[in-house]
Amino acid sequence: GVTTFDMVLIQRHILGTQLLDSPYKLIAADADNSSTVTTFDLAEIRRLILHRIEQFSKNTSWRFVPADVSLSYPQDPAIVPMFPNCGNVDMSGGDSEQDFVAVKVGDVNNSAVGCLPCSEGSGSMLVGERLSGDRVLRLEAQGRGAREGEELELSFRLRGFEGLAAVQAGLQFDAQRLRFEGLGTLSRWVRSYDFGLSEASQGRIRWLWVSPDGENAELPPEEVLFTLRFRVLEGTAEGATAVRLSDAVLPCVAYDAAGGAYRVQGGAGVLSQRTSSGTALPGSFRLRALPNPFRSGLRLEVWMPQAGRFRIRVLDAAGRTVQELERRLPAGRHELELEGSDRWPAGVYWYRVEAPERLAGKWVKQR
Repeated sequence: GVTTFDMVLIQRHILGTQLLDSPYKLIAADADNSSTVTTFDLAEIRRLILHRIEQFSKNTSWRFVPADVSLSYPQDPAIVPMFPNCGNVDMSGGDSEQDFVAVKVGDVNNSAVGCLPCSEGSGSMLVGERLSGDRVLRLEAQGRGAREGEELELSFRLRGFEGLAAVQAGLQFDAQRLRFEGLGTLSRWVRSYDFGLSEASQGRIRWLWVSPDGENAELPPEEVLFTLRFRVLEGTAEGATAVRLSDAVLPCVAYDAAGGAYRVQGGAGVLSQRTSSGTALPGSFRLRALPNPFRSGLRLEVWMPQAGRFRIRVLDAAGRTVQELERRLPAGRHELELEGSDRWPAGVYWYRVEAPERLAGKWVKQR
């Protein structure tokens, strides 16, 4: 998928310290579809990972190069080679007679699984990431407890970030008990554009950091990297229970300059996503399709840990929107009918859910 390590590699290419070694990777790096690889592409990828945008503003999620077209590496590495596009690739019937090379825009280390029609905004999802060894980083938060109506300020540190080039993490909190008020003090390492706050009102915050030169760096473990400010809406809030890490918001992972991936877990003051026994924390969002694969109508079983918005978008294998559904659901279990799903053509369908957590996956409609 598209991660901060792709930003590391594109940063090195722009600086000329390590060029992308394939014309297809140049196509992938050209996120703004300008036929050049520049810092504007990095900015576009950053916005996508942080969910400031749901899809590239001037590009598609995938580009398809005819297999019989021979691409050569340009003399100027900032120039993206021109190619005839395959146009609409229809995979809804299962097999395609078109012969092409699929390029995932933003993915320059070839980590995306070839699920060609992934939704345009799914570039921020981590797909098939392999972790390197047992090394773990810990994100810690410290703050004084606060009561209803008071401000809660949490200061974040990252332990174990030595010799790494990038990090990304998703934070989740109960939006019924806390309201995000804004960013507090930022260290010299962190900038406001490193945060994705588009869903802060729903209890989701994204953060990333990328080494300016694309090489390994060290973030001081004792230094506060950033602070977040909240208003307590009801009850009391302690730093140890206010926030937790969530891969569903943004995969929590760090990278070294060689591409090694390392898990980011919660330290003091930040709940990890799972307990030591591996069971889900209480109050997790769940979704199940009944049945899958399906022939007639499709029903969704939805478990909401708290009242909130449930939104689902369904796409066919060519990336076209088939159906959208949005409801305000109370806490608890619900069954929803996807009306008209019995009339969908047979094939693979991809879905993207926005609720207390973000999910993506696929269903199969049988003949």
